[in-house]
Amino acid sequence: MWAVAQADQGALDANTQLSNLTVLLSRPAAREAAFKRYMDDQQNLSSAIYHKWLVPEAVGKQFGPSLEDVNAVSQWLTSQNLKVTSVSPDRMRITFDGSSGAVARALGTEFHRYKVTSGKSVEQRIAVNREPSVPAVLAPVIAAFGGLATESLVSDDNSVEYSAGTNLHLMTPANFNKIYDVTPAWNAGYNGTGVKVAVIAASRVNANDITDYQTAVGLTVGAQPYTIIPPAGTDPGVVSPSEPTLDVNRVMSVAPGAFVDLVVSGTVGTNSGVYIAAQYEVNTLLDPVMSISYGGCEATSGSSVEATWNSLFQTAASEGIS
Repeated sequence: MWAVAQADQGALDANTQLSNLTVLLSRPAAREAAFKRYMDDQQNLSSAIYHKWLVPEAVGKQFGPSLEDVNAVSQWLTSQNLKVTSVSPDRMRITFDGSSGAVARALGTEFHRYKVTSGKSVEQRIAVNREPSVPAVLAPVIAAFGGLATESLVSDDNSVEYSAGTNLHLMTPANFNKIYDVTPAWNAGYNGTGVKVAVIAASRVNANDITDYQTAVGLTVGAQPYTIIPPAGTDPGVVSPSEPTLDVNRVMSVAPGAFVDLVVSGTVGTNSGVYIAAQYEVNTLLDPVMSISYGGCEATSGSSVEATWNSLFQTAASEGIS
């Protein structure tokens, strides 16, 4: 972890506003077990509910925490001068805003600034300097918090654009199809037609990059992803287009009939824009396929970040999102 004493640059101004912070809730043990059995049955060919997917609200009603628990946590946040902004349809995540001072007081911790070397650059990041705590009565209901540290995502900003040169070995659609034996699927009629794919990213793409790739590798020229900025997110612009361009091009070349939604958000406060975009896909957009190449190692992201992503993916699976 990078939030260590040697890198500590002192306390964060208590008036710093933090937004899109998340409380991850816990299901009662019986509901958690029932949810896992239900998802197993959704994948069981002999089950009566095979591939009968849930909508987000049904996940919450059937398997989420009780409304009493959701309300108890929401009321506690409000009592701490924090603003509850939303509750996810599956009842698993409560989003809230507030000053760093108010958040720190509520959780019995402090926000500090940390000097972190990332590759060749030096960054200032924010994190709490000790584990948060909550009232004992709420401890069984609260699983983790999201947004209490600047989330650093791995993004291949230095990836090579399509070109030719000495010792450059680039994978075209023809290479990919041969390596992964895609042609039989195409011959059987599976080319993505009628399927929507949500590509989750932290940057817009340049339309010319998509068109140039299509031209260079012999694809039909013209199709472009449809860019969506979630209401809770921010428009990042074209800040690091290499990775989302790679993601979009790979989907559109392997499944040329598919429609791509590029769901993007910049970082909001300490909260990852990629997580905001992924939440929008799972809670609202519901494209049946979701592609995410951004991420961080679990060992450095921490257990809270891992838990929030695992919960989101669990809900996605119950909704039939690959």
